[in-house]
Amino acid sequence: MKAKLLFTSFLFAVNFSFAQVSADLDINNVKARINPGGDLFWDFQTARFEVPKGSGINSIFAANLWIGGMDNQNQLHVAAQTYRQAGTDFYPGPLDTLNVDILSSVSNSAQWNRVWKINKSTIDSFKLGLFQTIPQSIMNWPGNGDPQYNQNNYLAPYFNAGGTWKYEPASGDYPIIKGDQAIYFIYNDHMQGVNHTESKTSLPLGVEIHGMAYAFKCSGDSALDNTIFIHYKIINRSFFQWQNCYAGMWCDFDIGDYSDDYVGCDVTRQCFYGYNGDATDGTGGPGTYGTKLGAQSVVFLHGLESDSADGVDNNKNCMIDEPGETSLMSKFLYYNNDGSVIGNPDTAYHYYNYLRELWKDNTPMSYGGNGHNSGQPCNYMFPGLSDQQYGWGLGGTCAPFNPVSSAPWDEGSSNNAPGDRRGLGSSGPFTMVPGGVYTLDLAYVFGRDYTASGVQQSLNVMNTRIDSIRSYFNNNSTPCGQIFNTGIAQQQHHEDIFTLYPNPSSDVINIHYTGNAKNIPVTIFDITGKEIMKLNSSQLKNSIDISSLPAGLYLIRVSDGERVSTKKFVKE
Repeated sequence: MKAKLLFTSFLFAVNFSFAQVSADLDINNVKARINPGGDLFWDFQTARFEVPKGSGINSIFAANLWIGGMDNQNQLHVAAQTYRQAGTDFYPGPLDTLNVDILSSVSNSAQWNRVWKINKSTIDSFKLGLFQTIPQSIMNWPGNGDPQYNQNNYLAPYFNAGGTWKYEPASGDYPIIKGDQAIYFIYNDHMQGVNHTESKTSLPLGVEIHGMAYAFKCSGDSALDNTIFIHYKIINRSFFQWQNCYAGMWCDFDIGDYSDDYVGCDVTRQCFYGYNGDATDGTGGPGTYGTKLGAQSVVFLHGLESDSADGVDNNKNCMIDEPGETSLMSKFLYYNNDGSVIGNPDTAYHYYNYLRELWKDNTPMSYGGNGHNSGQPCNYMFPGLSDQQYGWGLGGTCAPFNPVSSAPWDEGSSNNAPGDRRGLGSSGPFTMVPGGVYTLDLAYVFGRDYTASGVQQSLNVMNTRIDSIRSYFNNNSTPCGQIFNTGIAQQQHHEDIFTLYPNPSSDVINIHYTGNAKNIPVTIFDITGKEIMKLNSSQLKNSIDISSLPAGLYLIRVSDGERVSTKKFVKE
């Protein structure tokens, strides 16, 4: 156990409250802390990813998402978070969809500076009418945003039994979750009037991130019993398109004792992992895995959707540009806990470079040694033997068969001394369009061999479990009969509250609003987000004169107090 410090001392950011309501995912053999603001697996002082549960031993110290991309002026926008010692890029709660930011008072309020934990058994009992009083975990589910702050009406997924536009458990509405236990959390990257103090940029992305951490109660299956999952939904609430985007999972592994770890990646299994670098974890005492070592992985189960027709086999299935193709773990990098050119990032471009496999001096990661000016440019650090068949990280392909030979590369072959390790696996590149929704599914799979000692034994158990988990996920079934959703399809919430025609148009566009509200506000923005025109439905008379607008692309937003919908149109 340790209090994590970077090699340089920093002050905690003052614009974010740490008085948070967190929760532990604890239905199986893992006990994992989930915090508001996206911070995973720690309590801001010590590790909170305990496995086996009740042992007092942790395999991860902290983790969070990193996201970066370029605007149409080639300016970089980044949101990243490590220990909140250098500052803050992420804040609890959903964004104001009109201003694409959040007020400090809202972010730190009891309503949003929290997470939501619920068990499937509670939902099942509620559906059967077994409660005289609706449980708080169902009643407080964040199904709707707050219209006072222009938050999107539909947030956490729920079954809409009442058929209204509101989440109403008294009418039979209930949460929809994955697994047997879930924790939902919502955060964003834009506090009003505040720059990103972790990545040190004044240019946010305007993303709202919904996370669902979940696990299964299936004690008869060691793979599920030692795995938790996170489903991310990244929503571009801004009015801008971001190009060359990458999203990655940063993870600081502590495999028991943090001082003797290694990291690596498995290109075939599309994961990165931490493991012990010697035969005994630490001194072998309390809080360590002793000689029965542990190994912890971060597995990319489903990646972000790739740009169409990019000519790349992004998901490495020997097919190029198939419909719905995703990027899984496109890259993996480890960096040192120091101020070197391959050390801790301290500018926005450093964070973005690490997502793209570039060092702080803009040189590409290279194969062998410490990855800096050590050989051929590559995409995966410390892949061991996992990339021997095709050499994906070195430009190899599988159609036609085109292997790229390379010597195995890991920390041992590089003669590294074991130590404190963190790594970053990323997915991309992809394009984020205004209003676009992008999903990422990860599994955190732990392995430990209780019958034998040695580093490879723990990795063998972990790899076997990863193969099982991927099979369960791909087939949407588990050995205990569960599926990766509650089995009830979420009723569609029609955010399409208006239709727009003709589009393109040179003089007039017509709006047909599908709701019943009166005097609804209608706002037109240019592609930079500047407000051009604001009207209400009583002024519209179902049409808007756009003849005076310069030719180009515009956004039109309609809000009726409960729902918000935005569409693009072209003025010819």
